[in-house]
Amino acid sequence: MISLFNTIIYNPIYNALIFLMGTFSWVDLGVAVVLITILVKAAMFPLAKGAVKTQEAMKVAKPELDAIQAEFKKIKDPTTEQRQEMGKKTLEIYREYGIKPFSSFGTLIIQIPIFLALYWIFLNGGLPEVKTDILYPFVTAPETVRMTFLNFFDISGKSIILALLAGITQYIYLHFSMGKVDVSKNGNRFGALGADFGKTLQVQMKYGLPILIVFVAYISSVIGLYFIATNLYILLQDSIIKRKPKATQEV
Repeated sequence: MISLFNTIIYNPIYNALIFLMGTFSWVDLGVAVVLITILVKAAMFPLAKGAVKTQEAMKVAKPELDAIQAEFKKIKDPTTEQRQEMGKKTLEIYREYGIKPFSSFGTLIIQIPIFLALYWIFLNGGLPEVKTDILYPFVTAPETVRMTFLNFFDISGKSIILALLAGITQYIYLHFSMGKVDVSKNGNRFGALGADFGKTLQVQMKYGLPILIVFVAYISSVIGLYFIATNLYILLQDSIIKRKPKATQEV
């Protein structure tokens, strides 16, 4: 498993970092990480586009989904048949609006090994000393690896500034992608947010995930930089995907 991970994920990313720094004199480690992040995200555009379209469709279909949920909550002891009926109605709405609930998992699954590879590169001592034994034949190692971002910001260790920026950009992205999250109590027999698993999950994601990202990004400045570049890129990408053509707007 480790050998497969190294062959498919770790070695290509490591070689890409070294290639960029060895080929372009103006590229330091931080810039190389940002460029690789952008390239990976660009390659994942078809998956990202489907996920964004699903998010927008969910917002449109929300009143109908809420109506089904409200109807179901009126039943004190729902039978198996009634639960199946609710699921059937929900799936019908999904099909009507073209909603693919698991469309965002693809981008998440791909992002995890890339994050782990970047973390392992620094945990395993892959930089600033270059591991020439795993370089591809066409990759030339730079004379020195500059452990900086834009030749100014030292990213060789931990940085609370980059970690906080990672959390802030994560929150901004979630704010615009998820919209306003209703945290009010619904007053039913189950109490507050616990009665609505979907609402609870949204609240935890919007406010809990950025805090988690801060702690994860504090592991290494490079990880923080990766999250910042990712969040800013997908913010721009999502705004482009959501932008309606002029012809549609005029109608």
